[in-house]
Amino acid sequence: MDFANKLQKAVSKNNSLLCVGLDPDPSQGDSFKSGHSIFKFNQQIIDQTADLVCAYKPNIAFYEAEGLEGLRALKETILYLAKNFPQIPIVFDAKRADIPNTARMYAKSAFDYWQADAVTVYPHLGLDSLKPFLEYKDKLIILLIKTSNPDSGMFQDLKT
Repeated sequence: MDFANKLQKAVSKNNSLLCVGLDPDPSQGDSFKSGHSIFKFNQQIIDQTADLVCAYKPNIAFYEAEGLEGLRALKETILYLAKNFPQIPIVFDAKRADIPNTARMYAKSAFDYWQADAVTVYPHLGLDSLKPFLEYKDKLIILLIKTSNPDSGMFQDLKT
């Protein structure tokens, strides 16, 4: 099912526009001793919110920072979502941007390996860096144009 239909069904079913970030931050507590505990943390959030959300958004940085254990936890989380809540889209928060051949690998990773329904990308490198993502017709790319962090205006508000 394509992203738009999947999202619309989740919005309708749960009467919600809430997207829950799955960002297990070890600095917020002592509960992440292993990749399995990261998965368990995510599983609890998912189980408690699945009837309230229209999407889940894991931020890959929190998993990469934990090495292979973190990446295993992310894969386990995505497999859990696919098995138990296949109607809820997964937005892969990766903020990818690069030249076309590298962007192609980022797109393949997000959509083929991680099985995301959508991915966040930066458009600053131009259309040719977005084309590999756009080849996945049933997926969505979310362009980061203006972000909410306090210093975002330093570059994002520049006039040329």
